[in-house]
Amino acid sequence: MLKLPTHRFTYILIALLFVASAGCDSNEDDNTTAPDVFPLEAFTLQTELFNQTLAPKQAAGLNFTAAALRVWPVSLVLSANLVIPVALTNSAIQTDPTADDGSWVWSSSVTASGVSAAYSLTGSRRDDGTDWSMRVTMNDPSSSTPLEDFELFTGRTTDNGASGSWELYYPVDGTSTNVLSASYEITSDTEKSITFTIPASAEVNAGDSVEYTESGDERTFDWQQVGSGVRHLVLWNGSDQSGSITATNFNGGVQACWDSNLSDTACPAKTMLP
Repeated sequence: MLKLPTHRFTYILIALLFVASAGCDSNEDDNTTAPDVFPLEAFTLQTELFNQTLAPKQAAGLNFTAAALRVWPVSLVLSANLVIPVALTNSAIQTDPTADDGSWVWSSSVTASGVSAAYSLTGSRRDDGTDWSMRVTMNDPSSSTPLEDFELFTGRTTDNGASGSWELYYPVDGTSTNVLSASYEITSDTEKSITFTIPASAEVNAGDSVEYTESGDERTFDWQQVGSGVRHLVLWNGSDQSGSITATNFNGGVQACWDSNLSDTACPAKTMLP
């Protein structure tokens, strides 16, 4: 299973950001020269179909169940680690940016239950895009290791924000550690791709990746476990819920399909993983 390190500050930050968001109204940026920030689509996956509590009540077939056991737990791990950059970005940009030596800075702070946090999102224009940095300072009286100007998130986007990459960092044993990286491309309102990668330097799941794509109603979830040589390719239709799984460790690596009722069905033309 895909695993990422966790840290107590992540849960505290999430709680603080909900407090901050509840007390703010979004401001329009009157200065059109500020760069476009990361779009929400750069962080989101539409995999709710595989949450068994949301699926239709009839019993799902073996093929759909096998896909759900791969897609949903991995999606939860990824989503849990995407909450902070999404929330920080949304909260920070509720304030008007200020120009600072060629860069644009969105900053904010919040205090709740004796814990305070200050965070800033900086966008520095380059010839072919914008470099981004999210820094956090947090004072938690119950913690012996407060965060001081910690760089939680870095990234780069094209001028319109339609494509880019980003890296997420956690303090692990006192060291800033890249725990998750991603690249994305949004080509239209109905087409996008995001590839998440565990850094090669990670202690667990090093090099593993998940590529998620949307093209109209078609969805793809391609999870590759480098260390074990296992690949899980799940395809489905976001409208009628039919789909297929082709996995190294399921059905002999041969494609297995389900219909719109999530029941097992014959595939139009069975394929195997390359």
